[in-house]
Amino acid sequence: MRFKFDPESIYAGRLDRVSKRPVENRLTDAVLLRLEFLIFRINENKLSTRGQIACRDIMLWPGMSEDRGVLRMAEALALGEAYSAATWLATEPRGRWITIRFGDPCPIDQRQPFVEVQSLAPEIEGLQVEKFPHQTDVRWATVQVAASELDISPSTVRRLIDSHEVEFGESLVSRTSGGHRRINLPLLRLLGQDFT
Repeated sequence: MRFKFDPESIYAGRLDRVSKRPVENRLTDAVLLRLEFLIFRINENKLSTRGQIACRDIMLWPGMSEDRGVLRMAEALALGEAYSAATWLATEPRGRWITIRFGDPCPIDQRQPFVEVQSLAPEIEGLQVEKFPHQTDVRWATVQVAASELDISPSTVRRLIDSHEVEFGESLVSRTSGGHRRINLPLLRLLGQDFT
């Protein structure tokens, strides 16, 4: 089930991941990228999250000269070269903040478009980020999957878990009957935001 965002609200989004996706048509030189944003509610003097991720796909191809959606997203993220896949895939854009207003859910698949994106407004840049709220949308992952998703080594995942398990306990990590760790991926992503 998809999380539904309120179309009347403005959310803050932090770009956490950019990944290449397979292209399923004949544009052999085209590059399809998925942008994953960690979504935060804007509440008075703080930003808070439940770990929801919103994705936006963009398509780039050689000779591309203008696409208002790609250009608008690049401007909001302050990217210099909007039509360069290398610029999007570089680690530099990750961790940048924008504001997002979502549209109404599509009746067929419940996806919500990004109706409006802008740079994070200066008046909310000083807001406190509430890092560790109650998690409602938990995705449990193995150490290997968490490492791959966060683009860090499995040993870094283990160190993060070891340093935070006492404080967060079963909210962060559970163990299978065989003793294998299952990690709350959205919470680990928040805990590890300083390594990105």
